[in-house]
Amino acid sequence: VMMKLCVCWVFLTVFVATSYGVGEGKGPLVMVGGNLMEDNNEIWDRMVELSGGKGIARIGVVTAANENAEESGAYYVDMFSRYGAATVYWIPVQEADLGTAFDPEVVENVMEMNGVFFGGGEPGRMVKTLFSEEEGIRAETPVLTAIKSVWQGGAMVAGTSAGIEAMQSNVMITGGESWNALVYGAMQTSDDPENLTYDPLGGLSFIDGVIIDAHFSERGREGRLARLVADTMWEDNGAKRGLGLDEDTALSCKEGVCQVIGSGGVWAVDMSDAMFIETNGWWDCGGAITHYLTPGDSLNLSSWKVQFASWKSYLAGQEHEEEAETSRAIFRGTGDGDLPEYNRVVDSLLQANVLDTYGTTEKKDPAIYYVQPWKAEATRGVRGESPDTGKVYISYDNLHVNFMPGNYST
Repeated sequence: VMMKLCVCWVFLTVFVATSYGVGEGKGPLVMVGGNLMEDNNEIWDRMVELSGGKGIARIGVVTAANENAEESGAYYVDMFSRYGAATVYWIPVQEADLGTAFDPEVVENVMEMNGVFFGGGEPGRMVKTLFSEEEGIRAETPVLTAIKSVWQGGAMVAGTSAGIEAMQSNVMITGGESWNALVYGAMQTSDDPENLTYDPLGGLSFIDGVIIDAHFSERGREGRLARLVADTMWEDNGAKRGLGLDEDTALSCKEGVCQVIGSGGVWAVDMSDAMFIETNGWWDCGGAITHYLTPGDSLNLSSWKVQFASWKSYLAGQEHEEEAETSRAIFRGTGDGDLPEYNRVVDSLLQANVLDTYGTTEKKDPAIYYVQPWKAEATRGVRGESPDTGKVYISYDNLHVNFMPGNYST
């Protein structure tokens, strides 16, 4: 029955895409989706390499997003030292001492760095520490200006978890769960931590044109990112595209082209051609276009085009299943298994001789939501075994997704 309800979405397109990306002439970016393992040599080594290399790299560490900033800073100083950085400097800006962000000595030390890393915690705490704000207008602190100066001169900027959620110039996600996001929409503040909240003034402005989320597949955050992009895309700091990074996974970006490294994947959503209506007062979205990139794949931030790793093979013509999997808890995340629920359902679709499948939200009062991924003519799926780890990955691009209310109370 559900499949018949959503045929009307297939051909609806309205918005025109614009260009996004990292400007040329600036340093590389490395965005980590959180929970970076200490033995993930690929990501740690990449950050040290982009900061000058082992025995040369001088890396500044910002842990202002963390409630225990000094303790977190000591951890990252140790980790970067273990991976061969010549100098690791904890930049001592923190919520407990906002004046440090104006300290000329700290600014001078930052200017000596050829890499800066932003640790995790709460993105709002990071913004509060690195900006001054008066009557809704923010100004960079001298420390943030210094970080941007070295980055514009070619230094690497990297971050993990909240450190990437605050990296963009566009609106910044501050909390929430996918079901709440679909049912209640985005709001600037809420007393309920499960409601989708955001900062309309945006983040640190190292990347433009996207909203960034972390801990992504593991926590089933597809619904919250899609809804935040949709609800804010016409605001002053809105964006029509979003990136969701899995844990222990990074996007390594240079001159606007980003490669996936690490152990997971990156979900990319484009709402430029999506259509939004209300169904009996509930938000209804058709035609979100999504990619999922895994290790070795690349994304051009301007064209939004995907290049798959050469060791992956196309799934078209190789489908071996007659039906795709469904789910009664599509945003469950990793749950009890290794594969996040959303990925499990989509992977089965890409390997089946059907055009669509669906999953529902586990919560259903006051409304249940159906999530319907479907193959369009441009959809491509690939599969391959990593030559480095032996792990099998499935990637795709141009997979369309509908988010539709089902049974609801009035």
